[in-house]
Amino acid sequence: MLLHKNMKIVTIGVLMFIVSVALSSCATILKGPRQTVLVTSEPSGAKVEVNGVSYGTTPTEVSLKKGFDGQTILLSKEGYEKKYVRPEINFEAVSIVNVFFWPGFVVDALSGAMMRYPNKGINVNLEPEKSAKNTVER
Repeated sequence: MLLHKNMKIVTIGVLMFIVSVALSSCATILKGPRQTVLVTSEPSGAKVEVNGVSYGTTPTEVSLKKGFDGQTILLSKEGYEKKYVRPEINFEAVSIVNVFFWPGFVVDALSGAMMRYPNKGINVNLEPEKSAKNTVER
């Protein structure tokens, strides 16, 4: 009876291990669903916001959620036009490991971890504000 009970516990443990491995994913575990990206601007000192959250002024690092759509970054500075930037997104190569293990591939896709932002950072050129004085009244 005791041997049967121990076998049942071992079997449940092995099944739990197999399920946890089956539902894990390489990119989600190794890279995570967020990425820190350096944002710079010309001129520097522009306010940086992502989804209404302030990250200070450029140059600064922002934590962006990864995914197929990416996130939009707002840069603003007095005397300059506001600029919305959506950084390019690329495929995270480590996700290819999950092609042979489709549950992990699905988890990577749903978490957004199979995508990544450029490592070089994001540099934004701000344009001077168009002054109301430059308009000609007729």
